Parts: sequence; C-alpha cells; structure tokens
Amino acid sequence: DKVRDAFIAFSNKVPFYGCVILGMDDKQVQMIVPEIKRRMLTYGMAPGAQVLARKVKLEKAGSVFEVAYKGKKLGTVKLNVPGRFNIQNALASIAVGIELKIPFKAMASGLVKFHGAQRRFEIKGSYKGATVIDDYAHHPTAVSETLRAAKNYAGSRKLVVVFQPHLFSRTQLLRDKFGKSFGDADEAIITAIYPSREKPIPGVTGMTLVEAIRENGHVQVMYAEDKGKLLDYLKSQLTEKHVLLTMGAGDIWKLGNDLVQKHKG
Repeated sequence: DKVRDAFIAFSNKVPFYGCVILGMDDKQVQMIVPEIKRRMLTYGMAPGAQVLARKVKLEKAGSVFEVAYKGKKLGTVKLNVPGRFNIQNALASIAVGIELKIPFKAMASGLVKFHGAQRRFEIKGSYKGATVIDDYAHHPTAVSETLRAAKNYAGSRKLVVVFQPHLFSRTQLLRDKFGKSFGDADEAIITAIYPSREKPIPGVTGMTLVEAIRENGHVQVMYAEDKGKLLDYLKSQLTEKHVLLTMGAGDIWKLGNDLVQKHKG
C-alpha cells in the first residue's frame, strides 16, 4: 500500500502541462489509476490501452507486432530482443515518443536497431554448442518473464537455468513466489545466496529456494553451493542440445564468462 501511495504522490507531482505514462498490463498500476489527477497516456498488450500492441508474433530472438494509438493503426514494429516484457518496454518508449511528437517511422527504425542492454538477456557466446545467456533478473516476476522468453528462444533445446539468489532477506520474504517462478526451466540449479550488504539469516540458504521449487512440482532442481563443482558439472553436461541461462543480480555472470572464454581458449 505504501509503495502504491508513493507512486500516486509522485505521479500527481507531474506539472499540469505534463503527462503520466502508465503500463496497463500491471495490476498494481491498474489499482492506482483512479487516484491519479494528471493527464494520462496508457500502454500495454491488453485491450483498453491507448498505445496497444496487436497481432503479436513472438519469434525466437525477438518479436513483430502492430501498434495502434487510440484505435488507429500506426504501423508495425520489429524487435531484435525477446520476450513480452521487451514488447511492453517498446510500447512505453513509443508512448513517450507520441507525447514528444516523434514520427512513428523514426521510432520503429530506432527500435529495430536496439539489441539489448548488458545483463539483459545478453547472449555471451557458446560452450560445446550450447548457447550461454546471462540476465540480471533477481525477483520472482522478472525470473518468470525471463524464463518465458528463454523457453521460447530455446525451442526444442533443453533450458538449463543457474539462479543466484540475491540477499538473504529477499530469499526469505519471497520464498513462495520464487517457488512458482521456475516452471519454464527444464533444469534449475540454485547457487549459494549472494549476500551483498547483508549478514546471513539462520536457516536461509539457496536450499530454501530449492525446497520451494520442489514444492511446486519441479523435479529437475538442485543446489550447487560450490561454484567450482558447478562449473565442472556444466562442462560435463552441456551440448548443442542445451541453452544455459545464468540469472541474478550478483556475480553469477562470471560463470558464463568462464565457460565461454575457456571454450574459446
């Protein structure tokens, strides 16, 4: 409630000549709309959004969709970054562009050239034919959305996910939600928690998430506390029939680097 109140207060500080741009696919955003007193421009994939994605085609490493503004077709956008969340990000930028009176063709031209940000579905390379990808996802919603995109990218290949939990407190607080976030992983490997600024919490480890994931019916999940042994395990298992995705806000990206660089060597 306090977080929602903060967004309401922030939105209502926008100058009278400004605009609040809202992602209507988010239930939390939908809840605060009645409290926002400024002019609004909405975007999303669900009917009712003013800047709307229609005829969405999710491709292996991107998407194609039609954009409509207040019911009128503006044109087609092609993205070279995968996932529904990137379509939503593109719609947000288009909404900003509309507000700034940028021609749609210019926006579409810019978006097709975007190939992603570092640590956001970043394809690092390959190891023994397996594609190695890294992503910063570290909370349940981002994990779920990233895995959905990765599963679509993998196709018939096996998706192996190595997730490094970030913070003891977050792991403890969001345990059950994390447990429901790994359904799209063919194999999930959970590492030790990256503590960052925190001290350990008794009874909270990477195994906490392994147990939560198993409770949701996932049988292909394991705990890997020792990164050296994990690297050896991956080197022995990965083939061209696999996609490896490393996820987390800590230093898990180094694992993919080690695999890709050693393979180059």
